[in-house]
Amino acid sequence: MKKFSSGVVLLRVTVVLIALHISVGFAFAQKKFLFDATKAETAGNADWVIDEDSNIPGRFPTPPESTVTQSTPETYWTGALSSWGIALVKMGHHVETLPAGKPISYGDSTNPQDLKNYDVYIVDEPNVAFTSSEKTAIMRFVQNGGGLFMISDHAGADRNSDGWDAVRIWNDLMRNNSVQSLPFGMLVDSTNYSETTTNILSDTSNPILNGPAGPVSQLKFSNGATITLNPSTNATVRGIIWRSSSPQTLTNVMFATASFGAGKVCLIGDSSPADDGTGASGNSLFPGWTDVGVSHSNLHLNASLWLVRKDTAFTIPRLFLSARSLSFGDVGMNDSMDVTLKVTNGSLNPLIIDSIYTSTAAFKSLTTKATVTTDTLKIVVTFFAKKVGAFADTLFLRNNSDTSPVKVPLSGNSPFSIINITPQTLNFGATMKDSVKQLVFTITNNSVSYLDVDALYTLTKDFQVVAVLANRIIKKEDTVAVSIRFQPDSIRQYIDTLYIVNNSQFPLAKFPLSGLGVSTGVSQFTGTIPKSFDLFQNFPNPFNPATVIRYSIPSESRVKLEIFNTIGQRVATLVDGERNAGNYEAEWKSAVTSGIYFYRLEAVANDDPNKRFLETKKMLLLR
Repeated sequence: MKKFSSGVVLLRVTVVLIALHISVGFAFAQKKFLFDATKAETAGNADWVIDEDSNIPGRFPTPPESTVTQSTPETYWTGALSSWGIALVKMGHHVETLPAGKPISYGDSTNPQDLKNYDVYIVDEPNVAFTSSEKTAIMRFVQNGGGLFMISDHAGADRNSDGWDAVRIWNDLMRNNSVQSLPFGMLVDSTNYSETTTNILSDTSNPILNGPAGPVSQLKFSNGATITLNPSTNATVRGIIWRSSSPQTLTNVMFATASFGAGKVCLIGDSSPADDGTGASGNSLFPGWTDVGVSHSNLHLNASLWLVRKDTAFTIPRLFLSARSLSFGDVGMNDSMDVTLKVTNGSLNPLIIDSIYTSTAAFKSLTTKATVTTDTLKIVVTFFAKKVGAFADTLFLRNNSDTSPVKVPLSGNSPFSIINITPQTLNFGATMKDSVKQLVFTITNNSVSYLDVDALYTLTKDFQVVAVLANRIIKKEDTVAVSIRFQPDSIRQYIDTLYIVNNSQFPLAKFPLSGLGVSTGVSQFTGTIPKSFDLFQNFPNPFNPATVIRYSIPSESRVKLEIFNTIGQRVATLVDGERNAGNYEAEWKSAVTSGIYFYRLEAVANDDPNKRFLETKKMLLLR
């Protein structure tokens, strides 16, 4: 299997939906795509299926494709090709699997999954050779107008150890069939290499490189094979993508296409780009489908649609949408979000959209009318929430096609702000009478809406808010620190509550406070001798700049308490010496940068060297 480099995904306020080429009315009839699972596509670490239950691919995915919506994630089905299958269904098409043990036939009316019943046949890295009858069926399928998507892998990728890898299997199909030798004008090379290339055919009219799913700009192979073209056996063969250092000739091809009879084929030399990184447990899968910086999903979807048999009627203007509906998700109150809807014309005649409008003020289109010829119209729809709640509307497009007006459902939500207090209580522990101890807690806004903190107050003078928020508005996903001071004036237990007045669903948040006034500055925070070693979570956490770490020693011991950064470097030693039995606390006044740190307690009992204790915990410094 292949490894893909991870990347950082940039989130943008303007979200451009992947063009799904969704048809409206009679614009594009549903097509049927058949994914093969008869050739050990799940052998070894492979999982080249759209769905499987208990590691067994069935004919129909489960849950059924009728339940797939535009928001359905690819993990709805289990298989490394589930992203591919889900995307085709979202385009309005039908997908099936040809399960293991089922026949590959063409023109057999007794076989419900005869290739004649499908538009495109997809075979991803076969590991079992095709029989003579199967090779004939595949050739007849393409010759009579079907589309064949061939996916190979690098030489030697024999996952079931039967002596046949995908390179040998595809070459055997093309060399040794009863219909025509070398019918597609291409063969797979016995090579193995990895690289990312932008060496792509410069042709803006090419439907695979510039199709409805979007443009193709890069292709990444993680151990794949090259392709060699032979136009003398098929004049339509064409290289689309080459290795980065290669001239665009007949060798070092990574993706190729050809026509044969009334049908079409495409061949890619690596299975990694179609791998979406998810599948049955136990397989080593990597997210090639969505790998950062590449165009793998666009390439495979555009090629899938190119392989489909052409419709013949192109006279009536027909409107294609990139999505059946637009969902804006959660948007903060008094904030806005833009989503782009793409409209294309599937006809030779102009598509005239004379009116684009919505019904409510929450949604608005910046474009009100347009004429679409051969280009793509981008309609930017803005969602602006003036209050908390769920919003729904419809985008209407009145046009000169057979389906007017086209209606696109719109939805968005403006949630309450969410207040999160860490820690959930503040215990100052043992504090000497008439002295002052100060601790910090944090308030985090876990919502896209702004959190407005109107007031913070306690009921007694023993606990006081020291640092009032400089700005009472806490932005989305932001955190602020608040300091509380405890000053006991007697020897007793103290209990209070901090009230936080805010605009969340819980407008009066309550934060318990407690502390113990003692007569001397002892380090023990309870009066009992502990029964075991213990290391407690520091408080406050997160903190800035100081925090307290508590620990318990059941007998006289040699104790060491140290602080480490994330690369294992020691940044502080708080305790290093003998300690009697008791409960202790140590304060760390940090002089380091923000980040995650680890504190470790190591103790050895003096009366029994075999009685040892070692524990490490994590804490977060936020400056």
